[in-house]
Amino acid sequence: MSKFSLVVLVALVVLVDMGSAGIWKRQVSDQQLLQEIRDNDRNGDGELNVDELMTTLPPGSRINRQQVAQVLRMFDANRNGSLDLNEVKSLMQLAATLR
Repeated sequence: MSKFSLVVLVALVVLVDMGSAGIWKRQVSDQQLLQEIRDNDRNGDGELNVDELMTTLPPGSRINRQQVAQVLRMFDANRNGSLDLNEVKSLMQLAATLR
């Protein structure tokens, strides 16, 4: 695994652990996950873009915007530049297998 791939993997784990309610650490319904997306959706489009994902990182996080963008690209199935409910669920499923 290259250094860059390792950084992306670390970013993925950090993104999955985000959320003040710890929603990424437990099984949640689609409705709960959709609410978490809405809570972090600053532009009101129902999805999470790079800037919105950046705001979910804990203070002092060493993850940068480029790393978050790489994680987003990995899971952005429709290539629209943001993560919808199904794409966030895919990210969560992969992270669950890494635990």
